[in-house]
Amino acid sequence: MPAPAALRKDNDPLAMVARAVFLLVVAALCFASLAPSGWMPRVLYSYHLEHFAAFYLVALSMAAARYRANVFRVMTDIAILATVLEGVRLFIPSHQLYVVEDWVADLGGALAALSPILVGDFRKSFRPERTSGQPPSMGAPANNDSAKAPEPEPEPEDLRAEFSGPPPRTPARAGGR
Repeated sequence: MPAPAALRKDNDPLAMVARAVFLLVVAALCFASLAPSGWMPRVLYSYHLEHFAAFYLVALSMAAARYRANVFRVMTDIAILATVLEGVRLFIPSHQLYVVEDWVADLGGALAALSPILVGDFRKSFRPERTSGQPPSMGAPANNDSAKAPEPEPEPEDLRAEFSGPPPRTPARAGGR
């Protein structure tokens, strides 16, 4: 198994590219949202699908660019961006009719992009990280007595003495050779 990759720094080229892509996506979104509707080609069948897809891309690019920020903070910032853009669009007469539906589609696209990250964080909270050779703990006690003091970890020489004997024998098959 390969060794874990080294952590990237803030000035890593990939981090800078992620930030630049995020800024380009937000600039394109602002232009597409505020430009006259005749300037924009129809990309998807539904106008609301276009809003969903646009904010899906914004959420992905923001999550990549702001890798240290909590996912909830990223979602809050996207909700603020969607609210501001749809609020400004209220003043454009050709966009006033479907502002609430567009806002819901915006937030739906952001939630669709960020939900796999939330589910991954949720799943990690239930099981501890294990090394590849470590078996799952089968004999752990069922109750969590917080009154008990944690047992000190054994010293390395104690571990070596404990496992220095001959390897255990495997049981023979009943009908085997």
